[in-house]
Amino acid sequence: MLVGVSVLLEILDEIIARVLASHREPGPSHHLVDEGFIGELRDHADRVRRGDLSRAPELRVLFLPTGPLGDIAAGDGWPDRYLELAARFDSALEDPALRGEPPEAPACPGCRRRLERRTLRRSEKTWGGGRPERPELWWNCPQCDWLGFQRDEGGRLRPMRRMQGDWADCDFCGSEESNIVSETWQEPDGELRDWVVCLACARSNPRRVRRDGTDDGRGE
Repeated sequence: MLVGVSVLLEILDEIIARVLASHREPGPSHHLVDEGFIGELRDHADRVRRGDLSRAPELRVLFLPTGPLGDIAAGDGWPDRYLELAARFDSALEDPALRGEPPEAPACPGCRRRLERRTLRRSEKTWGGGRPERPELWWNCPQCDWLGFQRDEGGRLRPMRRMQGDWADCDFCGSEESNIVSETWQEPDGELRDWVVCLACARSNPRRVRRDGTDDGRGE
């Protein structure tokens, strides 16, 4: 989990615990808390926990001077802690993921030039009619044509190479010379595998690989 996201989740969990205490126990702030406010906080926390950051910027309203959270904190005797949480929240929102900004481009492993983001969209459409992107972060170098991906932001860059011969054409969509392949890895049972992805339709296919480095023709 990214640092800013982790901090945001800690803040939300603490706020929910404090607000629930105000709701359950009679006190100065009891009347300020209702089920709707608690449900909204829980929805935000659940979204962040699932990796859905689409509503994260809306949380700024929690820490507005005129917002309900400040009044609850003042009434229940934790205004100093409220200010500490607000400062941590502002710092957490500096995470690009929470601001909805694209991830920073890493340097090319080959020539050190800044990589450019590449989008791989699947050929099959969703119910809404759009073509979903592959979940990985894909990168291409405009200088040396390096191509690869990260499983998540800040993760290891994994190189891919363009395939040659019969394997270069996609069996799924029929596009010519569109297939790329990963480095070979070894499974716990000793079997060698690699991973083929089509740049045109974004479909993928793991393959079994012979010890001499050639595909055994079975695929998956």
